[in-house]
Amino acid sequence: NKQWHEVVKGISFNVQRGETLAIVGESGSGKSVTSLAIMGLLDKKKSKIEGNIDFEGKRISMIFQEPMTALNPVMKCGKQMMETGISKEKCLSLFEEVLLPDVQKAFNSYPHQLSGGQRQRVMIAMALALEPDILIADEPTTALDVTIQAQILELMMELKEKLGMAIILITHDLGIVASMCEKIAVMYAGKIVEYGTVEDIFYRTKHEYTKGLLRSLPRID
Repeated sequence: NKQWHEVVKGISFNVQRGETLAIVGESGSGKSVTSLAIMGLLDKKKSKIEGNIDFEGKRISMIFQEPMTALNPVMKCGKQMMETGISKEKCLSLFEEVLLPDVQKAFNSYPHQLSGGQRQRVMIAMALALEPDILIADEPTTALDVTIQAQILELMMELKEKLGMAIILITHDLGIVASMCEKIAVMYAGKIVEYGTVEDIFYRTKHEYTKGLLRSLPRID
């Protein structure tokens, strides 16, 4: 007799082409489980998903939280890229698009031979390889220092504008979403407790948990 525990409860949201939706909440709130459910990456023996996830035929890719664990440590980055079915020329072109400083070196490097920021750029290039319409970014800058964080987020926004993708940005940091997103979904204990535009969430906050998140942001004044 298997006892099921409901982890994520009644999640509902939508994202339009060219739009960025942030899913914000503390660790354990259900953000990553939601993204893995969308991607079909949850262990089918240990999970059950009810309801509908409708992509309208769109392609979807994901950037994982820690590239060092998401990339294969014993395979060169170029070979990992080409496993998606793209050519070497396309791979090098994507490496240039994500502003890797030396694309030939990155192609022939193992993940541990690259810096954290470069590994994350490889992950973004891999996510773009099949030209997705929706890109899920699960805490894409958590493992990076502040200056590299800003570069990666700026790169993602530039690529969104250039390619017309929608982005679902999963984060626990409300500070980084203010200038990046059109909509915010606030998650707490497996539920979306507040959902609205950036202006709604920052200036017309309704839920006490969201108010607490906003109060936790450091203020210059």
